[in-house]
Amino acid sequence: MDGLSMLRQAILTIPLRAAPPPLSKDDAAVGLGFLDAALRLNHVRRVTERLTLTQHRQALLLREVEISVKMLSGIQLDAARRYQTLISGAAEDPGSQSTIWVPIARLPGYDAGPLEVRNAGGERIPRLTRYDISQLLASGLRWLLRSILSSHPDAQDPDTKLGALLNSCHQSRWLIESSILTILTEPGAPQVDSGPLLAGPREMQQNADPRRVTALNILETYGDLLADYFALLDVSINDIILVVAIDSKTDYHLLMFEAPMYVNQRRHTIRTILRASRQGYQIRYLTDIPATLRSYHLVVECPRDVYVEMIFLSSNVYEQEVRALANDLLIIADKFDRHRTPQESSATNTLRIELSDLLGRLSELLRRSSWQASAIGIPPPYRWLQTCHALVNNAASADTASMLPRVLVQEKISLNPEIYPDMLRTAAREIESNGLYYDISMEAQPASNLAIANWQRPPQPFPMGGRVSIRTHMLLHPSLESNSGIVLAYALVAAGMSYALACFATKSFWPFTPSADHAYRSLADPAAVIAVILVIPGFLSALSLPGRSSIAGHLRIAERIVAYVCIASMAMLAADLAAARPGWLTQLAFVVATAAPLASTLLLVLLHTNPSSTPLTLARLGAPRWVTSEAVGNVRPVLPAAVFSRLGDST
Repeated sequence: MDGLSMLRQAILTIPLRAAPPPLSKDDAAVGLGFLDAALRLNHVRRVTERLTLTQHRQALLLREVEISVKMLSGIQLDAARRYQTLISGAAEDPGSQSTIWVPIARLPGYDAGPLEVRNAGGERIPRLTRYDISQLLASGLRWLLRSILSSHPDAQDPDTKLGALLNSCHQSRWLIESSILTILTEPGAPQVDSGPLLAGPREMQQNADPRRVTALNILETYGDLLADYFALLDVSINDIILVVAIDSKTDYHLLMFEAPMYVNQRRHTIRTILRASRQGYQIRYLTDIPATLRSYHLVVECPRDVYVEMIFLSSNVYEQEVRALANDLLIIADKFDRHRTPQESSATNTLRIELSDLLGRLSELLRRSSWQASAIGIPPPYRWLQTCHALVNNAASADTASMLPRVLVQEKISLNPEIYPDMLRTAAREIESNGLYYDISMEAQPASNLAIANWQRPPQPFPMGGRVSIRTHMLLHPSLESNSGIVLAYALVAAGMSYALACFATKSFWPFTPSADHAYRSLADPAAVIAVILVIPGFLSALSLPGRSSIAGHLRIAERIVAYVCIASMAMLAADLAAARPGWLTQLAFVVATAAPLASTLLLVLLHTNPSSTPLTLARLGAPRWVTSEAVGNVRPVLPAAVFSRLGDST
């Protein structure tokens, strides 16, 4: 939701006020302090999410937040103490309060369900409601808006629209303040998109009250001045700030709460189910975190009969930087087209400097991708980024460029005839097509039912309200104890027993001849044969096959199919003997009861999980293309068996 569009809509629709809204300066100080702490998260040392997989498409998510009171800034700590003073009504100094209220997380607005926050001892701790926080934020944003507008020179001139708004047009100012309070505190806000200034029906725009028009014109005239303010308004509307009460006498606190999740509802075909049995059970987990967060960990725990073969984490933390690089490559290429002879052009020096800086950024991107590829054990992506590497290598011999004076490097870059517009455009396409704006992190760890993925914030500035999208991919396999040997033995026993009964019935080592029909027709005691045959299904409990709704059940679907084939063939043979069918039909039933279990064991061989290379597995899991394309070509990602998400959907 666009906060500015919602604010315009509220200005056009809510009633005019005869008095200012009930918002206090004390609440404003607390609200701005909470908002500052929620945006910076400088006191949050680490966020750990524990994803516990229980059944197929069923999981629990526990989020742990580690915070340090000493890392709160002075303004943030003052707001944390001041709110306790406000709600307690005490006249004591806020600095003497032992209980403080601290924001610990900024959650997406669709996570509006009830959350129970507990400390390390499992005790439930109090937290503010969303309405209370919205009241504080509305107070803070009201005073912040007035402060920003008052800083403009027009605010001192009563003849300007801004001076009139701040000094004489009180109802227009109260209308803006009431609109801020309404869109923050009132549920069911309109889902509107950013559009023209006077968003709404044409009749409403033409017949709007002059006081409403004045308020809207202020937002339009001073939109550039209020750009950062509107970004804060977006965060206040779209995010939930989780504020809890903690003891200020203790520095370190570990808090945890269960977070809601979404799961995909796609129906899987027999083909995808069998593919999961052969290639493994693939899971994808989607979430986003504040860009200012220092460290993020994901701990995945599976049932004991399943182990995690591979887990990796990919984020778009560099997306804005890399897309800007690709766009700048195209811009420089256009400049080269306009200056085909740089030596004679007056813009030579400027073009040299721009190209030098651009290739330096490209070199850093290639270095980062090569290091990440090396960390996960695959070759650096050279072949599919040939043009990018050629540009960097041609730029004053990239291996020694850092040792040359900058002026010489720039001159050599611009005069190199191998650097031309087509190369720059091709490099931009390589960056886009290979997804270099996604990073990857994978840790080497022993195969077990517990796996960990880690993300660290890069040392670069990020917008305060920005978020980083994180995708975690994992591949599960049945544990080593759950091998298919016992199922194979079960099928062989079923086939062997059928063959032995047929031999005894015909008194021959090859009972499947046309001359043996009379022997099947004249069985002495069919009931005894049926009793022996029905012993086979009784052995099914000894196979210890996992439940069909479990993850291990999806991984061992081949073993279950083999067991069902054995049971079905035995049941068919018993039914034929009980019905006293003609001899040739009984012989056919014995043939099927012997051959079907043997043939079904081929399924175990075909669907047996074969070890594959790391790049191929990464490609199937949906890793960034630059990680996989060079080694395995254009392998398309396989549809995961389950997609868990905290982004409001599970696509």
